[in-house]
Amino acid sequence: MKTTEIIELLPTLSIEDRIEIATTALNSIREQQSAHKAENTQQIDSQLRMAASLAIDDYTNDRELTIFTCLDDRGS
Repeated sequence: MKTTEIIELLPTLSIEDRIEIATTALNSIREQQSAHKAENTQQIDSQLRMAASLAIDDYTNDRELTIFTCLDDRGS
């Protein structure tokens, strides 16, 4: 059934049936959004972990990136 057919059919249904359809549709949307959000969070977390891993390697092996850290011990 196409969207336009469903919309045309809605006024012929009882209020209870329309509420049930709306509730079911909204719950379905919420579930899909929740799954999509979790998927995005996992992807971002993975990218951040990879970036951190690359940064650790750079800072461990490149003296130029850490040359001024000796100034951190100077006291305030």
